[in-house]
Amino acid sequence: MSILQSYMLTACMRPFFPALAVSTFVCVARLMVRLFDIVLRNGFFLAGPALEMFAAALPGTLFLTIPMSLLAAILLGAGKLAANGEILAIRACGVSLWRVIRPLMLLSAAFFLLLVWAAQRLIPALNLRSSDLATQIQFRVLSALAPETAYELVGNGKDNDSWIIFAHRDAETGDMREVVIASNSDANTTAGVEDDAHRMPGDPGSNAGTRSIIFSSRGRIEAELSERMVSIFLTSGTMQVAGNSQQRTFVRFDHLRKGVQPLFSRTAAGGFTRAAREMTMQELRDRILNPPPGRVPMKWMTVRQAREEFNETRGPDYSFAIEYYMRFALPMACVAFAVLAVGLADRIRPRRTSLAWGISFIVILLYYGMMNAGMAFGKTGNPLTPYAIFLPNIVFLGLGAVLLRRALRGR
Repeated sequence: MSILQSYMLTACMRPFFPALAVSTFVCVARLMVRLFDIVLRNGFFLAGPALEMFAAALPGTLFLTIPMSLLAAILLGAGKLAANGEILAIRACGVSLWRVIRPLMLLSAAFFLLLVWAAQRLIPALNLRSSDLATQIQFRVLSALAPETAYELVGNGKDNDSWIIFAHRDAETGDMREVVIASNSDANTTAGVEDDAHRMPGDPGSNAGTRSIIFSSRGRIEAELSERMVSIFLTSGTMQVAGNSQQRTFVRFDHLRKGVQPLFSRTAAGGFTRAAREMTMQELRDRILNPPPGRVPMKWMTVRQAREEFNETRGPDYSFAIEYYMRFALPMACVAFAVLAVGLADRIRPRRTSLAWGISFIVILLYYGMMNAGMAFGKTGNPLTPYAIFLPNIVFLGLGAVLLRRALRGR
């Protein structure tokens, strides 16, 4: 590597790590606050799992922030050289600008390959581990509940919340005794009642309840990692469900299981299946080609087309195909941003750091806005979805190539 190449690379990489630290902190700030709040509210015995969960989430965040930081760093470094006339001096000495920026292009290609590898090997495993830790944290929180203290359980929606309180713990088994659970919009609670439940006399009939109260003589907490759920097993109790019509359903049960979502859950209800972000590339391909029962084979189509062709009201689950393409599209931003940043630096020549940051922010906002639009477009089943997902890279790489070509020609 020549002196000029080393000089250019150093000038551009010097602001890279501060930019990476700032952008990563902004992206993980919400998770940090959430974990910190859980530890403070429930005790420092959760500090270990919380730190491990934060560490598991960090590579996935870097997957997004590395391309952003690379754009800002090259725009800051090369822009400063262009503003000071150093790039003009390099041209005056007869040195090709492409030769000087070639290490930057190779570095962006190296980042691209690194992120593609991480998206296929590392990040899915860490996302899966993060889901496991969320279940473990919820289990530890519920297992450490103090008697005669109300605790809010995580609901499946904005208005679907539950509270649990119990009188004391069994000295021998540690089970909760005299348990009371009050829920809002908990119509699915009766799904956990086993066959040995009985309707109380005078029951007006089953209805979709909006409020329920469960009284049980005994309860215990169990974590079911295979389903990503924490369950409360209740025995010998009564459940009252009240609907909007003021009718009440009374159910006496011998055994009842109430599932509780993990604190960071992304599932709404039912048995656990891996999310697309937790699957390897091979698993994504298998899920696309061999969908579960109730889903039609993967094919870009609208719901109307799926109904006509397969007599099915639901089309394919496009989230797996979208995730598959995203794992290649997002790393490509490293190359697109590097080419665009060099062209913009020579064209605009930002003298102020604030101007370079402002341009970077606008480019990033436009890029990820187009990317999110492509993902939303994919959920409709349009056949042009793969092109829509890669469109931001095509647009910014094309624009960067035009600007870079002008810079190489000295225009």
